[in-house]
Amino acid sequence: MTESNSATPPSPDRGSLAWLAPLYQSGSSLRVWLLLLWRHAGRIHWRCWLLIPLATGLIVVGSLQGLIGRLLFSRAVKRRPMAGPPVFVLGHWRSGTTLLHELITLDERFAFPSNYECFQSCHFMVTGPLVHWLSRSAAPKKRPMDDMKATLSSPGEDEAALRNLGAASFYNNLFFPSRADDLDASLDLQKLPLEQQIRWKQVFEHFLQQLNIRFGRPLVMKSPTRTAHAQTLL
Repeated sequence: MTESNSATPPSPDRGSLAWLAPLYQSGSSLRVWLLLLWRHAGRIHWRCWLLIPLATGLIVVGSLQGLIGRLLFSRAVKRRPMAGPPVFVLGHWRSGTTLLHELITLDERFAFPSNYECFQSCHFMVTGPLVHWLSRSAAPKKRPMDDMKATLSSPGEDEAALRNLGAASFYNNLFFPSRADDLDASLDLQKLPLEQQIRWKQVFEHFLQQLNIRFGRPLVMKSPTRTAHAQTLL
């Protein structure tokens, strides 16, 4: 959802995927989605607004599925011990972390959140393989920034999951770059209010616990933003 400081947000480039931004957030919870629309309504380009009803419908359905997931798995998520400490791939953007991540995840002793789990983090415990299989044909096959192969089953960046689940996230600044109020805080968690720091840790730990239930193996996690969060992760 592109925007600017001017009264009229700039139009997404022809041929770009920017105008599809609402669909990239279809894995959000309904609460997170409504707060985002309320905060940024005047900064969303009209082409993106065309997809917001569809995205909202998907989010409503996904939130109901997420509620079912919490009812089914909440006890197991809390009680099952982690299969092992997660492995974090750290490094700056464009430094080769994606390649390293994909090489490590070839080892079947480890598990990883796929693009599907990361972008549909609200309800992946319920929808899982079925929706993954049905939607493979509609998803881009390459990443737009570097043409690397990327499918819904490819290793994903967990930062997308945190954003969808309402934690402070650097990805919020990618959708609304001129409203980067929390840019520094999204990288330096110590700059967040204490309540948001606690919320960030709770969301991330819960996501890891859900993945632990799903896979039952030590996890390999990757997002360049984790490099700035190394102290918190220790």
